[in-house]
Amino acid sequence: MIYLGFNSLTYVIFLLILSAIYFVYPNKFRWVILLIGSVIFYLFAGVEKFPFIMLTSLLVWRSSLKISEIYSKADKEADGKQLRGKERMAFLSSYKRRCRNRYLIPTLIIVIGVLCYCKFTGMVVEGISELVGGFLYKLLFRLEFLIIHFQQ
Repeated sequence: MIYLGFNSLTYVIFLLILSAIYFVYPNKFRWVILLIGSVIFYLFAGVEKFPFIMLTSLLVWRSSLKISEIYSKADKEADGKQLRGKERMAFLSSYKRRCRNRYLIPTLIIVIGVLCYCKFTGMVVEGISELVGGFLYKLLFRLEFLIIHFQQ
């Protein structure tokens, strides 16, 4: 398996190749190059976590599209009502609040939850198995000692 950590020569070579490809393509398609490069990087980081990365990326992308759509509609509506200054800000604040409550906060909770799951599940499972394993080992050792002691 190729190691693609930030402090490896392989990563520097990958970054140089990706940068060269990025600057060859026109501005219109550069986001696709970055997306493909990110997918390749995360696949090298670990295939087992890749579905989490893709799902959270799609969730954030979809949420940002909805927020942008709502902001655009609110701007057009404010322009239609010819609102300026503080009136415009007060009008748009209700839309911002709606976006924050319906899209931003739930998306952040899900993404942070997935991050915590991916980061801490292994550590928690190892800790529990060490606790349970150590307890069972001591229990079995004491039982074995008692059995041997009473057989004599």
